[in-house]
Amino acid sequence: MPEFFGKTFDNLPQSLNKDLRDLEQEGCMYAQFWNDDLEKFAFCRIQFKPSEIVKYVDSLKGYDEFLEYVSKGYDKYEAVEMVSDDRVKRTAKDYAQWVQDNGHPQDPYCPAAFYLDHLESLVCGTMEDRYEFIQETYSGDRHCLVELV
Repeated sequence: MPEFFGKTFDNLPQSLNKDLRDLEQEGCMYAQFWNDDLEKFAFCRIQFKPSEIVKYVDSLKGYDEFLEYVSKGYDKYEAVEMVSDDRVKRTAKDYAQWVQDNGHPQDPYCPAAFYLDHLESLVCGTMEDRYEFIQETYSGDRHCLVELV
């Protein structure tokens, strides 16, 4: 049972657990986004502010609860209603409504649906001023990060 920031996360995909681990250990997470200078995708570090870390953890805890209820057989609409954090629940419901109103094909209850405030923009690649590009590719080996630092 993975635990980060004193909370357990039983239902998240491994990639989100990795992001939580990086946030807990380093205060940042890593992603690949388009880099205009290189004209291709590149690996970058996203440094979080302390308040963003709290909101991100709360957001993913709500998503983890949602996934638990879905795994128990509740439909997605019921499951989102059962999320304990009212802010996260309201954010997910608003996102799902926006997806429906705008005819977007994505899952209305993807992880981004649960992100509080501006975290979707930060995590999904639209806050370019917050990204520190560190190399073109990432092998998964943390030694390359040490060398870059």
